[in-house]
Amino acid sequence: MSAQLAGASGGAINHVETDASGVRRSVLDVVREAKPPFSPEAIVAEFAALCKSYGVHTVWGDRYAGEWPRERFRTHGIDYQIDGKTKSEFFLEFLPVLNSHRMELLDHKKLVAQLCQLERVAGPAKSTIKKPKGGHDDVANAVAIAAVLALKFATAYVQPEAHSVFVGEFHNYHAEQFGRESGGFGGW
Repeated sequence: MSAQLAGASGGAINHVETDASGVRRSVLDVVREAKPPFSPEAIVAEFAALCKSYGVHTVWGDRYAGEWPRERFRTHGIDYQIDGKTKSEFFLEFLPVLNSHRMELLDHKKLVAQLCQLERVAGPAKSTIKKPKGGHDDVANAVAIAAVLALKFATAYVQPEAHSVFVGEFHNYHAEQFGRESGGFGGW
């Protein structure tokens, strides 16, 4: 199994399911966030253990904090790969997934709040999606990266895999504690 990670203080694990009509959907299983103050090393150890409990031994993330996350995850037996996309590019790819109901989210208040506060800004060459000044998007970023890469990998491989993302703040939310909620957020 593989996973996605992004950022420094949060994470998400999801998997892909294919319905009877052959449509693949990303299903969010776990969201975690670390609320400061926290020990980054302890968060990596905790998230690595969570990944292993899902059979995940490769995670994907952004370039946040340089080589440090890759080294720390490697000491816990997790291969941390870097994807070259920006946060905004992931959000732009995530939007049609969300709005086409190809993503099942957890009923997670912080995730919903962060998704709803994202702003789409039209630029001369392309649009960007970003958090408002002073806002937070770690949890939303983790979920967006996990969903986009999970669907990409499920399309490339016959067997869908579990996927994980490490980004935002770290508080344990398990799928069994929350109902599933799918649909788009029209705010962006």
